[in-house]
This record gives sequence, structure tokens and C-alpha cells, in this order.
Amino acid sequence: MKHKVIFIPPSYFYLSMIIILATRFLLPRFNFIIYPYNLLGVFLFLLGFYIMMWVWKVFKRYNTPENFDRSNKLVTQGLFKFSRNPMYLGMLLMLFGISIFSSNSISFLGQFCFF
Repeated sequence: MKHKVIFIPPSYFYLSMIIILATRFLLPRFNFIIYPYNLLGVFLFLLGFYIMMWVWKVFKRYNTPENFDRSNKLVTQGLFKFSRNPMYLGMLLMLFGISIFSSNSISFLGQFCFF
């Protein structure tokens, strides 16, 4: 019996992060955002991290599973009013922040791998 391999979003997130950081060092001629403007990426990264931690706390409060099990309750507060998956929004903001901080134009392809 063959086992089916399932790629979950965190796998794509880590792969995208590796691509972004690799382009920073392997393709330095595409670095275009100069210091101090690249520090905007730190803000976006922290904002995305905050969103992910907030969503995680909401999951814990409502006893909602973080894996692919059936949910116990539909959460409709906060960012869940606007998005069914605000954790993905947080991950995307983190990747976008890393891309800006790395200041490499090719690194923006990493978000497309995740998205």
C-alpha cells in the first residue's frame, strides 16, 4: 500500500523562506532596496508574526484543531470576519517582509511559491 504525501502550508512557507533567503545571497546583483527602506520588511514580518500568534490563541480559546481534523466551532470574531484563513495572511506578510528586508527583486518569487 502506497502512502500519499501531503504538503501542508507550513511546508510551503518554509520552502518559500529558503528561496527568498537563497536569492539574497546567490543573486546579489538583484538587490535594489537600500537601507533604511528595507527595514520596512522587519515591520511587515513582525505584523505577520503577530497575526499568526493571535490566530493561534483564538484557536486555543475555541478549542479548534490546528491540523486537518473537523472543527468544533466556527470562529467569526476579529480577522475571521474578513478571512477564513488569517493565518495564511500572517504567513504571507512574513514572507513579504523577509523579501523587502532581503532587498532582492528576485526574492519576491518566494511569495508566489507559497501563494
